[in-house]
Amino acid sequence: MTNFNDLIDNITVNELKKRLKALPILNSAAKPTRKADIAKLLFSNLSDKKILTTLYKTLTPHQKLALQESVHNYNGYIDEFSFSSKYKQPFPTNTSKTAYTGRYDSIFSVFFYPERGITYSYRIPQDLLTIIKPHIELPPTFKLETVTQLEDDTLEVNTSINHIENDFNIFLNMMKLNKLKVSAKTGLPSKALLDNLSIQVNEPYNKVTNNGDIHLTSICSFGWIQILSTST
Repeated sequence: MTNFNDLIDNITVNELKKRLKALPILNSAAKPTRKADIAKLLFSNLSDKKILTTLYKTLTPHQKLALQESVHNYNGYIDEFSFSSKYKQPFPTNTSKTAYTGRYDSIFSVFFYPERGITYSYRIPQDLLTIIKPHIELPPTFKLETVTQLEDDTLEVNTSINHIENDFNIFLNMMKLNKLKVSAKTGLPSKALLDNLSIQVNEPYNKVTNNGDIHLTSICSFGWIQILSTST
């Protein structure tokens, strides 16, 4: 289960208190001390449109982008790899990370709670996501910069079809060894897996490093994984 009351079982009272304290609605009223009461007050405030609007305005542009992506593109989850690939900057996190708690910026973390699994992943509870989604702006449309002509008037032709059989066998062997894994939540491969594959298969852009986009070096590997994941 991924609703708010389910996910607070995976978080401590102190972490809930930190989230409550981070809300920009502090008043002189006595704060609850019991976990259930803290959670109830926290969810009530996050569900309030006026408070949500105030909270959203206090976020930095960086945090707003991250929240927009999580709400509209990641089904409430945190996807650091996709975010950094799109915006060329890391997902907003604290400089000092701990294993399960205190991982994200305090005011930003009020939306995210740990989900128990093989490893802890952080997400917006499903019931809270449904409430806030209509009030969070859509993220910018993803665009790829293109050029109509190379500066030096040269063009390199790479015939990928000559490598398909070899690449396909590599991926089949990886699957047999159970090494071709993606996130159960996002369906995306890890950077470590892509780096490993990119040195084994034919990557037509593995020499393109002068533009600073290292993800071009694993574009073929990423594509193969998406094809195979939809076929199984």
